[in-house]
This record gives sequence, C-alpha cells and structure tokens, in this order.
Amino acid sequence: MNAQSASLFKKSGYCLTAGVLLSGAALLIGNGGGVIWFPPILVFAFVGIGMFGGVFFPIAWHFTTLNNRLRSEWTFDVLDNGIRLILCFIWSAFAFKKFFGLQFLVPDHIAALPMNEQSGEWLTWFYFGYSKAFVYAAGFLELSGAVLLLFRRTRLAGALLLFPMAVALLGINLFYGMNAGALTQSVIAAWGVIFVLLGFRKEFIALLKTDAHKISAKQSSAARNAFKLLNVALALLFTWYLRESLALHP
Repeated sequence: MNAQSASLFKKSGYCLTAGVLLSGAALLIGNGGGVIWFPPILVFAFVGIGMFGGVFFPIAWHFTTLNNRLRSEWTFDVLDNGIRLILCFIWSAFAFKKFFGLQFLVPDHIAALPMNEQSGEWLTWFYFGYSKAFVYAAGFLELSGAVLLLFRRTRLAGALLLFPMAVALLGINLFYGMNAGALTQSVIAAWGVIFVLLGFRKEFIALLKTDAHKISAKQSSAARNAFKLLNVALALLFTWYLRESLALHP
C-alpha cells in the first residue's frame, strides 16, 4: 500500500467511524420513536448524514482542493476528539439507563409466563435485571470507561476497560435473539471501542514482540509443553466422566 492509498484508507477509517457513531447516537437518542422532540424522521436524517458523510467526505477530502484547505493533522485531531466524545456519550447513556432503571425492564404479563414460553430477549432481560447490584456495577464500569475515553492520557485505559464489556454485550445481543435496534447499538458501541484500540496497534505489536523475545530466550522442552497440555486432556476426561456418571445415575 503506497502512501497515497494509505492516507485515503486512514481518512476513510476516521470519517466512517465518526459517521457510524453519529448514527448510533441518533438511534440511541431517538429511543425507537419514544422521544417526541426527536421523531424517527429526524433520527434517520442524522443517520443519513452520518453515513453519507462517512463514505463521501474522505473521498472529497482526499481528491479535491479540500485536501489543501484542511491540514490533515488538525482534521484527524478533530475527528479523533469527535469520535471519543460521541463514544463517551453512547456508553454513558448505557450506564445512566441502568442507574435510572430504564434497562432490563420486563412487563409483568411477560414475567408471569413460564420460562419455556418466553423469548431469549425477555429471558436475558429478566436475568440481568434480577440483581440490582450487578446492574449498578455494570453501569459504573461503563461510565468509568466512558469518562476515561475523554482524555488523551487515559483513553487507552478506557478502551481496555470497555472492550470486554463491548464483546460481551455484542455476544448477548447476537446469540440471545435481541431486537435489531439493540444489536445495532451494540455493534456500533463495540466498533467505536475497537477503533480507539487500533490507534495503539503499534504499541501492542511491540509488546507482543517483546514477550515473544523473552519466551524464545527461555524455551521449554517438548516434554514440559506436553505436560502442560495434559491439563486440557484431563479436563476433557473429567467432564466426559461426569456426563457418563449422570447418564447412568440420573
């Protein structure tokens, strides 16, 4: 990849991420049409602006006279701040919804149904909402990570804190049949965190190379490695034994 194409790729990455996060924030504020002063038509207008700008602005920026007017370093700095601000808003909103009891709400007529008659979405919502301590702890972690994203010196810590939560949220929405809106928001929130982490990819690669160098300097023998892997086999055999035992003695 030459310098020109690399520059276009970087511009597209920043602009598309900013556009996607702006769209996600609009969907979050719209709340599925539940906010009177932010109706669906306005929500989709923001989504359209975000996606259109994310796709076409970097092209115009790169191939027109706009490239000479916008200093790349300054523009990237503005986009980086904007991305982190919007991402902070999204994760903070997730947290405050938990604090104010706006998440994990299950209608009484749904909660009264037998478990095998409920959807994966309602089962998940009821399960996570059962423990108030868990709800508040999750909200505190989300809010902490969101605040850390705001500052350059702590943005990596914020992204590292939010990354496992983003992966878990994405997995829950994907595998437990959550609604399309919740799934879309989880994808957008996760991508924003991953994008921040990608800004530190050189540091991560250097760290991995350092660890690999330390390991290569102290090689383990084949027998020792085989003994370590034996733990996996023992866990497998133990689990198989339990399954067979339970099958014989229900």
